Amino acid sequence: MMEFSIALMIVSFALAFAFLKFLIPLLKSLGRTGNDVNKPDRPAVAEMGGIGTISAVVLVLLLIILLQGANVISLGIDSQVFGALAFSIIIIAAIGAVDDLILLPQAVKAVLPMLAGLPILLVLPGTTIFLPIFGTIDFGIFYFAILFLSIAVSSNLTNMLAGFNGMEYGMALPMYLGLLFFGFLLNVPIVMIIASIMLGAMLAGFYFGFPRARAFPGDIGTLSIGGILALTLFLGHVEKYAVVLVPYIIDFIIKALNRFPSKNWWGEYRDGKLYCPEGKYRGFAQLVMKKANGISERNLVLFFIGLETLFVIVAFLIYHL
Repeated sequence: MMEFSIALMIVSFALAFAFLKFLIPLLKSLGRTGNDVNKPDRPAVAEMGGIGTISAVVLVLLLIILLQGANVISLGIDSQVFGALAFSIIIIAAIGAVDDLILLPQAVKAVLPMLAGLPILLVLPGTTIFLPIFGTIDFGIFYFAILFLSIAVSSNLTNMLAGFNGMEYGMALPMYLGLLFFGFLLNVPIVMIIASIMLGAMLAGFYFGFPRARAFPGDIGTLSIGGILALTLFLGHVEKYAVVLVPYIIDFIIKALNRFPSKNWWGEYRDGKLYCPEGKYRGFAQLVMKKANGISERNLVLFFIGLETLFVIVAFLIYHL
């Protein structure tokens, strides 16, 4: 299964790379750009790049369904699972696309991702969740409420800790690489498959996003990163891996205390470094800027990638509890 997962990762990367290569000039020609607020000249960068990465993910899932239907491969997983997952991802991406185009109210965007849980209801493997110390608990009908809430929370968390070149895809790399090995250790094929597909697409996105962005993921990309993680954890019953969301939760708490600022969440550029504006941090990234007394955007992104890697390690430690 690991060899097949690596093959899926390569295919996903190739598709996402090709899509982004085509989309970047197209999006610019259509005026779908956003200003890079953390650069002194605030250059215009192609927006909604998540179309390329998430389209690759959905296409690979559909390819798996096609190959299983033609008896070319047999994964021991019903194609209905892949179909439900693809449908759920499309729902999340569509919500992101609408928000990118017309800016949905924050309250609406917070709730809408719950809709992505509906297709998954048809293929859920059970209603139990493992909790450290307490062990495995069967939540019964309440499990479905937990599913809907988790998708909404996870997708919005990864949507909020964003806005710096390569951060969104960069943090997703250790997140999904760790998930791939988590699935391998626990022998959960569906987790390995989804993680490898996402890993390939995130690698392509990171290539076009770091150290200087040629395309922003947009809400299509940022919402999907967290939403797909939640869907995978429930499908594979590896909910304990959700600890990797701790950096995003910290950012959420800081922003909640500042009433979720829609402006001035970025850094103040001076001499190649980003500084916390007015010395008041409104998010996790600005807190790092403040504590570092100025930090380059590249190092800021690398810090968060490293922090996410740390919590991936924590997830493996929890696995042994």
